[in-house]
Amino acid sequence: MSYGAVDTKSLLDIALEGQSEEYRRKVLELAFKGKIEPTDPIFLILLATGRLEVLIQESPKPEDFELAF
Repeated sequence: MSYGAVDTKSLLDIALEGQSEEYRRKVLELAFKGKIEPTDPIFLILLATGRLEVLIQESPKPEDFELAF
């Protein structure tokens, strides 16, 4: 298996697997507001490790997301 061949979009899909549509929307809104590509490796790591979930839960207002980055 070649790790270099993994599509980053599929990594985003994998990281969001099992999450609600509302959570998915918040994740993409966070990326947009923070001017972050949803395929950015650091963003994906935060998402995969659950740290992003904590940020979303602690700061329910989208305008507060900008302060996190």
